[in-house]
Amino acid sequence: MRIGRFLVIAGLALIVLAVPAPQMATPATARGTIPVEVEVVGTVDVRLRTQYVQVLEQAIAYYQKEFGDSVAVTVVRGKIYQDADVFRQGLIQLGYSEADAALLARTINSLTSRRGIVSGRVIHSNAQRLARMSRLTFHLAHELMHVLQGGWIGKGPDGPLWFLEGMADHMAARFEDASGISPYQRFRQQRIDAVREKRQVLLTIPLTLNLSLWAHLNESLGTHNGVPVIYAWADVLYERLETRTSRAAFVKFFGLPRTGPDLETAFEQAFQMRLTDFEADIRAYIQNL
Repeated sequence: MRIGRFLVIAGLALIVLAVPAPQMATPATARGTIPVEVEVVGTVDVRLRTQYVQVLEQAIAYYQKEFGDSVAVTVVRGKIYQDADVFRQGLIQLGYSEADAALLARTINSLTSRRGIVSGRVIHSNAQRLARMSRLTFHLAHELMHVLQGGWIGKGPDGPLWFLEGMADHMAARFEDASGISPYQRFRQQRIDAVREKRQVLLTIPLTLNLSLWAHLNESLGTHNGVPVIYAWADVLYERLETRTSRAAFVKFFGLPRTGPDLETAFEQAFQMRLTDFEADIRAYIQNL
C-alpha cells in the first residue's frame, strides 16, 4: 500500500497454492545489483540481529532460484534504533525531510498488525512485533519482494495493489514452505477461508481498485482468524493468475506502464489474456471456492 512515496505493508498475510510453482523461462538480467538495507526499530539482541541478515540472505537465494538472474541483490547491514523517535531522528540525519521521517516513524509505531514497511530499498522493521521466527521470516521475505518489484522497474512499484501484495505474500509463503517453517497449504487454506467469509463483498471489487478503496476495504472487511481479508483476496487472485502463466511474465509485467488505462494493455501483453477476462474468471473461481 502506498502512502506518499512509501510502500506500506500491513500485517502478516498467508495464502497457499494447490499446484506446484510453474517453471519459468529465464527473464532479462537485472539493472545492476540492488543493495538491501534493514533498519530495525526497537531493542533487539545479537541473535535476532544475526537472524535478520541470515533470513534475508536465504530469501535472496530462494528468489534467485525462482526468478533467475532478474534477482541481483545484496544485503547491507542497517542500523538498530532504540525506539520510533530515535528512528525519526536517524532518518533526518540520513537526509529524509522532517515530514517524511515523521511519517515513517508514525507508521512503524502504529497498528499492532503491522510488522514493517519498505521505503525504496530499505526495509524498516518493528522488532517488538517480530518476536517469533515465523513472523520475522514471512515479514522479511514479503518486504524483500517489494524491493525486487521496485528494482525490476527502476523505481517504487506502482499498482495494481492486489498484484503487488498478492505476489509478496505468495512468494513469502513459498519461501517459508521451502525453508520448512510453515507449510504452504496452511497459508492457502487460511486465505481461502477468509475469502469465503466475505465472498459476497469481494465479488464486487474491481481489479482496478485504487489506494483509497483498498484502504477502506482493509478497514471495513477486517480480519478472519487473524488474516486481513483484503490481503487474502489479493493472495487468491495472485495464486489464480500464477497457475495460468509463467514467472517470466510477471517480471515482464513490471517493465510495462501499469497506471490508469495502461493497466489493461500491460496485463494483456504480459499475460496473454485480457484483464476483463481474468476478472470474470476470478469471480467465478471465488464463487465456487
